[in-house]
Amino acid sequence: MPKTGEHVQRAAQNLEFAQHFDLKTSLYIDWAVAAYFYAALHLVDALLFEVDGIDPGNHEFRWNFVKNKLYLRGIKNEY
Repeated sequence: MPKTGEHVQRAAQNLEFAQHFDLKTSLYIDWAVAAYFYAALHLVDALLFEVDGIDPGNHEFRWNFVKNKLYLRGIKNEY
């Protein structure tokens, strides 16, 4: 189970990768979108672990936490 710092590091790596794409001209925009999504996923996981010691393990569990945890509800629509 990755800890908070590991999730933050993975989020940073995904953001760095995504920022290498020119979003206006890239033929591989899908890779940039995937990298941004996984950066968000790791930041959510970092917060869940830091606040509640939770490792959601899969998208369904994570989504339920995003919908129901007070500290994550603010990002529900964007996530």
